[in-house]
Amino acid sequence: MYRLIDTHAHLDEMEDLDRVLAEAREGGLVAIVAVGSDLESNKKVLQLATLHGKFVYPAHGLPRNISEGQRKRVYLKPGGRYEVATRRGGSEERE
Repeated sequence: MYRLIDTHAHLDEMEDLDRVLAEAREGGLVAIVAVGSDLESNKKVLQLATLHGKFVYPAHGLPRNISEGQRKRVYLKPGGRYEVATRRGGSEERE
């Protein structure tokens, strides 16, 4: 028997997430990789993975067209916290 994994889902955009996840499980999925595309969606994806552990796994991304001047290193942490590191070597933790 095959075990199915959805490897690219934008769960942060779903209106009725509980229904979507229930239907995915009923349809035979064993896991979903939830994909973020900017800082806000990445934070939401991390929260979804925390809430639905062992079924939803996070994948974080940034838009391709982000300019060099806008780039910062963002480290997402469990519980929806994140740290922003600047080019000057400083960093700050945020919620």
